[in-house]
Amino acid sequence: MHFLYIHGFASSGESHKAKALKAGLAPYEVMTPTLSYVPSLAFQTLRQLVDESLAQKEELTLIGASLGGYYATQLSWLYNLKAILINPAITPYETLKLAIGEIINYSTKERFLWTHAHLEELKTLYTPHPDESKLLLLLQKGDELLNYLDALKRFPKAKNIIEEGGNHQFQGIERHIEMILHFAKGEDA
Repeated sequence: MHFLYIHGFASSGESHKAKALKAGLAPYEVMTPTLSYVPSLAFQTLRQLVDESLAQKEELTLIGASLGGYYATQLSWLYNLKAILINPAITPYETLKLAIGEIINYSTKERFLWTHAHLEELKTLYTPHPDESKLLLLLQKGDELLNYLDALKRFPKAKNIIEEGGNHQFQGIERHIEMILHFAKGEDA
C-alpha cells in the first residue's frame, strides 16, 4: 500500500503537510510530487503517477489538499481509488478567479502568471458524480479561504471529520494519521 499526496494551489510536494504525511505514514511510501501550476500539466503528471503505481499492482490511496483535493476527486472517480480530501477546493474555477495575475508559490518562491485559461482547464476536470463511499473529508471550520460547508454539500454521503478552528493549511494533520491509515485499509477507526 502507498499514498499519493497532491498539494494545493501555489504549494509544493515539500510543504509542511507533505513532510508530516511522509513521516507519519512511514513505512508506507508517500509520493509527494511538486506539480505544475498549469492544471492540464499537473493532471497529466498525476495520471502518469497513478498509472505507474497501479501497473506495479500496488494499492494506492490519494490524499489531496485544497486544489489537490479537487484533482484527487477526479482521479478517485477515474481509477476507483480511495481519496482523503483535506479542506478541498470544490469549484476552484470559481474560487481561484481571485488569484488571476502574478502569483508567488508559497513553498518554492517561484513566480507564475495565473490566467482565465487555467480556470477553464480546471472546469474540464469537474467530476459530476464521484463515488462518495471512496472519500474521506478532513475539514476545519476555521478555513479562511474555503467554506467547509461547500464540501459537505458537494459530498453529503462521504465520511467526514469536522474540527472547530484550524485554518486552510489544516492544522494538526499529524493527529489524523491513524484515521487516514484505517480509511486506506478499509477499516473502521
